[in-house]
Amino acid sequence: LYSSTGFDILGILSRVVNRPNPIISLGPVDFSCSFTVVDIRRYDSPVVYASPSFCSLTGYTDDEVRGRNCRFLQAPNGVVYKGTPRQYTDQAAVAHLRKSLAAQKECQASLLNYRKGGQPFINLVSIVPI
Repeated sequence: LYSSTGFDILGILSRVVNRPNPIISLGPVDFSCSFTVVDIRRYDSPVVYASPSFCSLTGYTDDEVRGRNCRFLQAPNGVVYKGTPRQYTDQAAVAHLRKSLAAQKECQASLLNYRKGGQPFINLVSIVPI
């Protein structure tokens, strides 16, 4: 299975499952999971793939998610600009994720996120750089 940008999603999931020295326990990693794949090599780390369960969970379609940074989930209206203070989501949790990602380290944090339409939910965000 390939995303529209050519990423091998099955290969990526395999790399996540078989990564050496995992720091965090993810549980089963398959297409029943709600996940996104982002390309950190591109400006603003856009989503290149969103799983069907991610779209179901958030209410956003694949077309609405692809090409955006995941920060759009951090506000009821879906608008959060890069570098701006978070009004609805814990700044410390966001900073932890950002710092870990910059160091290419696995991390997890619970964030208050919002579905399309503004309904809040708690999201356990796990980042696994591969």
